[in-house]
Amino acid sequence: MELKIRDEYSYFIHTFIVKEDKYVKYLNKLLRDERFRLKILNKEIDKDLYFHFLPKIRSFLFRGFDLDEDKLLKFQKLPIDTKAALLAEFPCVIFEYNMEEDIQGKAGNDSDIFFKVQKVQIILFNTGIGFLCIKTTMENSNSFSDLLDFNNKLRNVKDKSNDNEKLEEINIQASSLGDMVGLKDFVKEITGPDLDALKKALDIEQFYTYSYACVSKPNDDLTWKFENTKEEFKKFINVFPSKYNYDLLQNKDIEIMELGK
Repeated sequence: MELKIRDEYSYFIHTFIVKEDKYVKYLNKLLRDERFRLKILNKEIDKDLYFHFLPKIRSFLFRGFDLDEDKLLKFQKLPIDTKAALLAEFPCVIFEYNMEEDIQGKAGNDSDIFFKVQKVQIILFNTGIGFLCIKTTMENSNSFSDLLDFNNKLRNVKDKSNDNEKLEEINIQASSLGDMVGLKDFVKEITGPDLDALKKALDIEQFYTYSYACVSKPNDDLTWKFENTKEEFKKFINVFPSKYNYDLLQNKDIEIMELGK
């Protein structure tokens, strides 16, 4: 029986490398890029992040919490080159894509799946490792099967070993003017070439994927049991498409935890 979604979102995360001798230059580029803004951490706005970490870890990773209004004001008045040099000393820096509203996107060939990009962040560590994080939600479907197919398509959008044309037909509205660009091109333009990431043996052919879905019991059936649709959740946690033969997973060591047990 078809599962219906009550709420869902998915994060697609691309890892990349910025060489040590180019790190300040990359920060400088982002500071000058009008599409991005430096995320200034605030104890009230980001209270979940603030209280999640112990003080020493919080001070190490998110030094911005330690800056008072006076220090922030002085920082904002500095030249961009000086800002970049100072930020390079921070263990972790976050940039956010300026979005007045959700970015529209479309994925599909046989059946179109429309989606929204709700958030784009660049998370940089001064070790040179960066993460481009893209948060999405489906727009025109509450089908769990569609979510499986959507996650699989976007996860594999960069897979050069797959010749499936559908992987090339994932586009997003990259500007308020409605210009559509390929998701793969959007990522490459922001993060640059993947050569250094390949040398570090990072997986760059697929997005790392984190997805959340809240589903309803079919037809509010009180006799419905999780066991009846466990195979669908195996596909979900492995980011497989809806038509995948889950029998191939029987020998996989997969643990599924149910709330209340």
